[in-house]
Amino acid sequence: FHSLGAFADYPVSRWSDALIKLLDEIKYEVFVLMLEDYWLTRPVNTEAVRMCYDYALQFENVLRIDLTTDRLFSFGPRYPNDVPHYGNCGYLDLVKTEPGTQYQMSMMTAVWRRDNLRRVLIPGETPWQVEIDGTARVAQMKDLLVLGTRQWPVKHILAYRGGNPNEANLSELNAEDAAFIREQEWVQSASVVSA
Repeated sequence: FHSLGAFADYPVSRWSDALIKLLDEIKYEVFVLMLEDYWLTRPVNTEAVRMCYDYALQFENVLRIDLTTDRLFSFGPRYPNDVPHYGNCGYLDLVKTEPGTQYQMSMMTAVWRRDNLRRVLIPGETPWQVEIDGTARVAQMKDLLVLGTRQWPVKHILAYRGGNPNEANLSELNAEDAAFIREQEWVQSASVVSA
């Protein structure tokens, strides 16, 4: 756990400032970034995450390796035949998204190289600006590589879509997990969207 200070110091309009501060303070060359409202829907394939981590550590031109299906479906719903195969990392099939592909800077769970992420970020951006405007910056940095896998090492839902903290999405969680979250009162029952 790494504290950046008071939440009030980083309103949504300065979300990138907090991430920049984190990158300047941590020593890890490669790390997994998973936001707090990504709720797991199955156990994580930790072996696959470790392989992606090792790959990013080995190849300095990697910006990120998506651990969800964000990159796999970035070309539209043409899975699996039309997604460009980039290579393999152990038993993982790697896919590559070309510069200019939407959401190269997606904040979905991924392995990141700290130095490359720091090159892309600028102060004073919301998370949505980081994803959209950051993607435009990545398109200009032809040396950076954005990869994903066909295997989906981390499966999660985005609990709060569009930054709306008043409506939690539990629709993709199994019934036991959703019930536990309600019992613990982690979300208000009036704000829950269920299946």
